[in-house]
Amino acid sequence: MTVISLWHAHCCCREESGRVTRALFHRLLMQGLPALRYIGGVAGHRESAVALLKSGFWTGVIPGGADEAMVGHGDCYRVRWPESRKGFARVAMEAGVQIVPFFVRNVEESRWNPLHELWHRCHGWVPFEWITRARIPVVSSAAYTFGIVVWFMTAWVAIPVPVRCTTIFGQPVAYRADEPVEAVVARCEAALQSLIDANQPNAAQGRNYARALGERWVEWRAAKPKLCKAIEKATPAFVMRRLQRWAAGGKKLR
Repeated sequence: MTVISLWHAHCCCREESGRVTRALFHRLLMQGLPALRYIGGVAGHRESAVALLKSGFWTGVIPGGADEAMVGHGDCYRVRWPESRKGFARVAMEAGVQIVPFFVRNVEESRWNPLHELWHRCHGWVPFEWITRARIPVVSSAAYTFGIVVWFMTAWVAIPVPVRCTTIFGQPVAYRADEPVEAVVARCEAALQSLIDANQPNAAQGRNYARALGERWVEWRAAKPKLCKAIEKATPAFVMRRLQRWAAGGKKLR
């Protein structure tokens, strides 16, 4: 999700404004995958981020990072920033720039990863979170690093799903120069969650492939009505009802 979201936002910003954006990635990822530099990636050092902002670049960052990516699919549209993730606010306040929340609608439905699906179905993130948050000397840091590397490498083993993804930007989050950074972070987190809740139909439910594909099917029906109607006519009624239930979040349609 991290790379897809930042890359999608990068393309939209470039197309709409003509300005180049730079994505701040985890330093470990930049060392292991230097090719990220070709899509605007920069190692997430505070000094480099401030320098980019003061030079007129826009920078994109996902504070939740791998911590959010490895939680259950039911929480994939819930903002879960670790308490330590405050650097983005400090950077923005030091550079004196706006903080604009954004997210990509349907990004979680845009691909299906069998390895990640197995991880979530087995609730693998539960012991992982316990170990990393227990702060066990050496063990917690090693488990966290290993988890990030494995997650990112397996993220490429995904099957694309033809849903429409839309990058949505919210209003800038106002702050004062002398305001505590904790208050700014909390306001940014609330603003991002409100943006997701207002624009992602299944935000509370989690991923919903049937709903996202249903939206795309409506578009296809408008473009090729005869073909789509023929497919619908040939599809058994019980299959159509099951797909409609899934699209509605598992509830029976009235």
